[in-house]
Amino acid sequence: MVIIIMKKSEFVVKIENGRDIMFNVGNRHYTIITWLDDGIGIGEQNKPKNEISVYPDADTLLKEFLVDGRPLGDLTEKIIITDYS
Repeated sequence: MVIIIMKKSEFVVKIENGRDIMFNVGNRHYTIITWLDDGIGIGEQNKPKNEISVYPDADTLLKEFLVDGRPLGDLTEKIIITDYS
């Protein structure tokens, strides 16, 4: 397991240059998939596919995807990446 803690700008670069990113925020586990035809997908791990949210770009994802009512972009220093490809 690779554990990386980073700033918001570093996380944007990871999203823009990666394919799959698995990470934890608190006790929740998420996956970002960047290879969708219609944008960048994010969802909680081990949930049905229909619970994936899709955003046009990394900045929009970080502004609009909420974790416990807070934008993911406000939580980037608490993100622990567990797998990155």
